[in-house]
Amino acid sequence: MRIGEHLPWVHVQQISTHWLLHRGRRPRRLRGLEDRLLAQRSPDGPGLTELIRVTQPRFRYHPDPVATGSAVPTVEACDLCGVPRGWRYAGPIYGRQIDVLCLHCIASSEAAQALTGAADWPCMFTDTTDVPQDVPFAVVEEITQRTPGFDSWQQPSWLYHCGDGAAFLGAAGHEDLRAHPDALEMIRDDLHRLGWPADQADAMLRRMDRSGEPTAYLFLCLHCGVHLASWDIG
Repeated sequence: MRIGEHLPWVHVQQISTHWLLHRGRRPRRLRGLEDRLLAQRSPDGPGLTELIRVTQPRFRYHPDPVATGSAVPTVEACDLCGVPRGWRYAGPIYGRQIDVLCLHCIASSEAAQALTGAADWPCMFTDTTDVPQDVPFAVVEEITQRTPGFDSWQQPSWLYHCGDGAAFLGAAGHEDLRAHPDALEMIRDDLHRLGWPADQADAMLRRMDRSGEPTAYLFLCLHCGVHLASWDIG
């Protein structure tokens, strides 16, 4: 199974607005409504969360934005398309800001065009630093304008390998990196290039925390299968 194909794919379908907003019959003013509503399960079918999740678009370079935290549950409609998709984008937006943005509007490039900033540059969802010369512009455009980004302590940057963008797998701590020695060594090499002595580099690696800081960001090459990682700190 290739990266990006582990989520069930359903062509763009709309879950009934009535079902989505009224299944729980609870006042929308209550805190935690979204979590409670999306956690409900039907006794004769899959849970509402699963039903909504399978309608989300696929992203080659960010296979599971729900798992990485770049998409979170919501009962609100997207501010661009007006459709309640069940999930909203929770990553960075380098352009005009809105409260609720669905993944469909990112995938279709509607968001990149509609949220253009003052300088008339298309809105982007990740930075374009250190892009290798052998990566086609079309790949960079897809990653920056039609792929959900991710939050980091500093400005996040995508990783590339084999002339293509890598797939973002999520934030990682030391234990996560130990399962992928190639990614662990990539960060170790980066620390050595920055002049860190070996003992201090090892201590920094042991401090890596997926929910704290410093944090590593794990990627996978779509061609050779090597794991890649970057890191930052607040």
